Parts: sequence; structure tokens; C-alpha cells
Amino acid sequence: MKDTDILIKDLYDSPDILENLIREIPEKILKERRIAGKWSIHEHACHLAEVQPMLSDRLTRFKKENHPEFKPYLPGTNVPDDNLIKLNLQDSLKKFRIERENMIRLLQEFEENDWGNKGSTLNIHNIHLTFL
Repeated sequence: MKDTDILIKDLYDSPDILENLIREIPEKILKERRIAGKWSIHEHACHLAEVQPMLSDRLTRFKKENHPEFKPYLPGTNVPDDNLIKLNLQDSLKKFRIERENMIRLLQEFEENDWGNKGSTLNIHNIHLTFL
């Protein structure tokens, strides 16, 4: 099995893993922010669903563009917090599953040269990252 096949399988399994983990957590602590200024479990899970379309868009750009540049996504810094605490967790888990399936379909269309394409972030706030 190629590394990319393993990656895709892990991405495919992730909605089940997330749902199983959340099922084990008492509901009364899902929205609890255990560290001041840090997200709760609920917010982290909802965030995964909210960013999937952005990630798929970035992958699409890797397929279509040579060395795409991306605006950094830094919640609480250059993007709003989006009130994740107000989102319905079950709806977010369903959305995460659907969006992740869309991402997997996109990745299954990647050719060998798409996997080797490099991207970077736009240099704002003296941040510059390179992705393989």
C-alpha cells in the first residue's frame, strides 16, 4: 500500500474516530473551556467541519496551480472565532463527514505530480510556511 493510500484511508476513518471519541465524553463537559482562552471539545469538533471546505479548496489549488500561495488561517488572529460554541455538534459532525468525503474524492483524483506540488503561505505577520 502506498503512503497516499494510507493517508486517504486515515482521512476516510477520521469521522468515525471523532464521533467515537466524542461519544465517550460526558455531555456536560463538551462545551467546557478547561483552559482560559482555549476552545472546548465542542468548538474543536465544530471547527473541523467548518474548515473542511477551505482545505478542499486548497487541495483543488494544488491540483490546478503550480506552487499555490495561501492566506494563513489563524483563528482568533486573522479570522473570526465564528461562535463555534453556538453550532449544533451533531450537525457539525454530519457536515464534517460529508465534507471529508468530498475531500477524499478530490484526493483520489490526484496524480503523482500533484502530490509533489509545493505551496506556501502569503507572507503576512512575518509568517512564511512551505507545505509539501
